[in-house]
Amino acid sequence: MWARIRVAVDGIIQNRPADGTLPALVDGSGDHTATRDGSGSWKIPTLTGVVFLALTAWRIRSLAVLLRLRRAVRAAEPAV
Repeated sequence: MWARIRVAVDGIIQNRPADGTLPALVDGSGDHTATRDGSGSWKIPTLTGVVFLALTAWRIRSLAVLLRLRRAVRAAEPAV
């Protein structure tokens, strides 16, 4: 049913199994190069980036509100 064909795997392989079999994806039956199956490996870096962007946006918004408030207080003070 399944034929074992040797293909080269793109990417950095840190831990190679003892039998030399790696999960990898190929585009077609005639391909000689595969890419590592990294399903799920992108989730943590992506979520970390989203959290940092959200915190940065919240901080910019709060600083803008504080600056507007300070300008309003200065404008309301009587001139000496």
